[in-house]
Amino acid sequence: MLKGAFFLSLSQVVSALTSLLMQLYLGRTLGPELYGVYGVINAFIVINEMMLMRGIYDTLSRFTAEKEEAASAILSVMLKATAVLGLTLCGLYLLFAPRLASLLNDPELSGYIKLSSFSILVSLLSTVYLGAFNGLRRFAGQALIFMVFSATRLVAVIALVYYGFAVKGVVIGLLISEIVRLIMARGLYRHTGTNVGFRSRELTGFALQLIIISFFSALVMYVDLLAVKAFIRKNLETGLYTSAVTISRISAILIMPVTLAMVPILSKAISEGDAVLTENRIRQALRLLLMLILPVSLIAIATSGECISFLYGDRYAQASTPLKILLAGGIFLSGKALMYSVIVAAGHPLLLISIGLFSLITEVVLLMLLLGKWGLSGAAAASTITHLLGFIVCYVYVSRRFMTRAAPYSLVRIIAASLLVYFAALAYSPKGFALLIFYTILIALFFSLLIIMKEIDIETVRITSKEIWGQFRDRLPGRSNLT
Repeated sequence: MLKGAFFLSLSQVVSALTSLLMQLYLGRTLGPELYGVYGVINAFIVINEMMLMRGIYDTLSRFTAEKEEAASAILSVMLKATAVLGLTLCGLYLLFAPRLASLLNDPELSGYIKLSSFSILVSLLSTVYLGAFNGLRRFAGQALIFMVFSATRLVAVIALVYYGFAVKGVVIGLLISEIVRLIMARGLYRHTGTNVGFRSRELTGFALQLIIISFFSALVMYVDLLAVKAFIRKNLETGLYTSAVTISRISAILIMPVTLAMVPILSKAISEGDAVLTENRIRQALRLLLMLILPVSLIAIATSGECISFLYGDRYAQASTPLKILLAGGIFLSGKALMYSVIVAAGHPLLLISIGLFSLITEVVLLMLLLGKWGLSGAAAASTITHLLGFIVCYVYVSRRFMTRAAPYSLVRIIAASLLVYFAALAYSPKGFALLIFYTILIALFFSLLIIMKEIDIETVRITSKEIWGQFRDRLPGRSNLT
């Protein structure tokens, strides 16, 4: 799993950096008001992407991992089903765009929603190929596609906004990058297997359940932003909240390589009845999650005001308090995403549907209670409490189902090191570019503490890095077909 996560991490680092650069450019160039409009449109786009990623992508990943001999048949069935689904969703958005805009108290959103709907079909088809790549563990080819897509998205969006197309340019730029991703995925994929032992009804039924799960999950992640737009009604506040949401989501991006690599690997281990390997992989993933997420999130919480001013400018400084709250929620969101991957790999989508519905109802109730009272901070609190409860429910199930041993001391050491760098950040917070240097020092301090505590073994890291680089080098252009 570490090697698979490494290949995907390369693409996710590129994706995270390009996405962050794009968001910062848009926030500073468009200003809080127009950035708020973009934030709402982006919420619809991400909701669609999450439905596809967790629905279509995870289905392909799981079934091709379990039945590699039937990979071509699985891909063919999903391409046909997703083409119908994509056309249907696109038509529904075109039809109901005015109604959605009316619910958000901004009729001008209708045109943007209609334009963004055209990317649905393209994104669906590319997701099918990417899911097959993941299930077959062709991580290097998958990583290349993600990186080219991310770079194309950044260049296209910035160019169109620079030449005066504003929010419309952003939507068109995103569509262009989706087309590039589909062309690459189709071109690099190599068909594998036959129709042996494959039942299409099982595949489509599982995919439908995951789409429902993903719909609830996506709404839980963005219903707070949509509620801010619908009830506060001011693009300025929506833009401020969008900036806080964007920064808080970085933690979820950091853990994504681990969750993507876990589904096919755990699916295979669970299907083969290897309980020991399954538990070891889950514990290993939890350890990676804490090492990636906890210190970064706590440092950002301690310096939220300086962080948002440095990234977005002083006009967004009012979002400092909501950012603190959302960053805490990001920790629980990342943990919940990891637990979701375990439950998906185990083949229990109905459980996730129940959890998703519970989470959505919980957040809506909390938003009704807190948004009017505390404004943006109330919306952030509703989101954070919802993610916390969702994580607790998922973790309790996974621990009872797959984990027989007590939590290792490594988790205690990681938490202790994270708290030390948090208090260091709380004691002193520079501004401007000095903040980046300060963050680098704190992260270096965190890993130094882990080395001192013997949580990280330098020799093991050296050997593992050498093996991973050797595998990745062998898959570079000129050495293989990247599949």
